[in-house]
Amino acid sequence: MTESVQAKPKAGKIMVVAEILTTATATLIALIDLLGIVLCLIGFVDAVRRPASTWLPSGYRKSNWVLLTAVGVIFGLFFFGGLFIGIVYLFAIRPKVAAPADER
Repeated sequence: MTESVQAKPKAGKIMVVAEILTTATATLIALIDLLGIVLCLIGFVDAVRRPASTWLPSGYRKSNWVLLTAVGVIFGLFFFGGLFIGIVYLFAIRPKVAAPADER
Protein backbone atom coordinates (compact mmCIF):
# COMPACT_ATOMS: atom_id res chain seq x y z
CA MET A 1 0.00 0.00 0.00
CA THR A 2 2.86 2.37 0.72
CA GLU A 3 4.33 1.70 -2.72
CA SER A 4 1.21 2.84 -4.55
CA VAL A 5 1.09 6.06 -2.50
CA GLN A 6 4.69 6.81 -3.43
CA ALA A 7 4.03 6.11 -7.12
CA LYS A 8 1.35 8.79 -7.35
CA PRO A 9 3.60 11.74 -6.48
CA LYS A 10 6.13 10.61 -9.09
CA ALA A 11 3.43 10.40 -11.74
CA GLY A 12 2.15 13.79 -10.62
CA LYS A 13 5.61 15.32 -10.96
CA ILE A 14 5.95 13.87 -14.44
CA MET A 15 2.60 15.39 -15.42
CA VAL A 16 3.68 18.80 -14.11
CA VAL A 17 6.94 18.64 -16.05
CA ALA A 18 5.08 17.56 -19.20
CA GLU A 19 2.63 20.43 -18.76
CA ILE A 20 5.47 22.93 -18.36
CA LEU A 21 7.21 21.60 -21.49
CA THR A 22 3.96 21.74 -23.45
CA THR A 23 3.37 25.33 -22.36
CA ALA A 24 6.95 26.30 -23.21
CA THR A 25 6.68 24.68 -26.65
CA ALA A 26 3.38 26.42 -27.38
CA THR A 27 4.86 29.75 -26.28
CA LEU A 28 7.91 29.25 -28.51
CA ILE A 29 5.72 28.41 -31.51
CA ALA A 30 3.55 31.48 -30.84
CA LEU A 31 6.64 33.71 -30.66
CA ILE A 32 8.01 32.31 -33.93
CA ASP A 33 4.61 32.87 -35.59
CA LEU A 34 4.54 36.41 -34.24
CA LEU A 35 8.03 37.03 -35.62
CA GLY A 36 6.86 35.82 -39.03
CA ILE A 37 3.87 38.16 -38.93
CA VAL A 38 6.04 41.12 -37.95
CA LEU A 39 8.63 40.40 -40.66
CA CYS A 40 5.91 40.10 -43.29
CA LEU A 41 4.27 43.33 -42.13
CA ILE A 42 7.61 45.13 -42.38
CA GLY A 43 8.15 43.61 -45.82
CA PHE A 44 4.63 44.51 -46.94
CA VAL A 45 5.01 48.14 -45.87
CA ASP A 46 8.43 48.33 -47.50
CA ALA A 47 7.19 46.81 -50.77
CA VAL A 48 4.16 49.10 -50.94
CA ARG A 49 6.19 52.25 -50.25
CA ARG A 50 8.85 51.60 -52.90
CA PRO A 51 8.08 53.17 -56.28
CA ALA A 52 7.60 50.81 -59.23
CA SER A 53 10.67 52.33 -60.92
CA THR A 54 12.95 50.80 -58.27
CA TRP A 55 11.54 47.33 -58.93
CA LEU A 56 12.24 47.26 -62.68
CA PRO A 57 16.08 47.03 -62.54
CA SER A 58 15.92 44.29 -59.91
CA GLY A 59 13.90 41.97 -62.13
CA TYR A 60 11.17 41.42 -59.54
CA ARG A 61 7.56 42.52 -59.78
CA LYS A 62 6.19 44.79 -57.08
CA SER A 63 2.70 43.32 -57.28
CA ASN A 64 4.01 39.78 -56.65
CA TRP A 65 5.89 40.72 -53.51
CA VAL A 66 3.13 42.92 -52.13
CA LEU A 67 0.76 39.96 -52.54
CA LEU A 68 3.24 37.43 -51.13
CA THR A 69 3.99 39.49 -48.03
CA ALA A 70 0.26 40.08 -47.45
CA VAL A 71 -0.36 36.33 -47.74
CA GLY A 72 2.62 35.77 -45.42
CA VAL A 73 0.87 37.78 -42.72
CA ILE A 74 -2.17 35.53 -43.01
CA PHE A 75 -0.09 32.33 -43.15
CA GLY A 76 1.93 33.58 -40.21
CA LEU A 77 -1.19 33.13 -38.12
CA PHE A 78 -1.28 29.40 -38.83
CA PHE A 79 2.23 28.13 -39.45
CA PHE A 80 5.77 29.19 -40.27
CA GLY A 81 5.05 30.20 -43.90
CA GLY A 82 4.95 33.85 -42.91
CA LEU A 83 8.36 33.62 -41.32
CA PHE A 84 9.86 32.11 -44.48
CA ILE A 85 8.29 34.72 -46.79
CA GLY A 86 9.36 37.58 -44.50
CA ILE A 87 12.95 36.38 -44.30
CA VAL A 88 13.20 35.85 -48.08
CA TYR A 89 11.82 39.31 -48.81
CA LEU A 90 13.88 41.21 -46.24
CA PHE A 91 17.20 39.46 -46.81
CA ALA A 92 17.12 38.44 -50.49
CA ILE A 93 14.65 40.59 -52.41
CA ARG A 94 14.76 43.94 -50.59
CA PRO A 95 18.53 44.48 -51.01
CA LYS A 96 18.22 43.94 -54.78
CA VAL A 97 15.27 46.32 -55.03
CA ALA A 98 16.92 48.92 -52.78
CA ALA A 99 20.28 48.83 -54.61
CA PRO A 100 19.26 50.99 -57.60
CA ALA A 101 17.70 53.57 -55.26
CA ASP A 102 20.85 53.73 -53.13
CA GLU A 103 23.07 54.34 -56.17
CA ARG A 104 21.26 57.58 -57.06
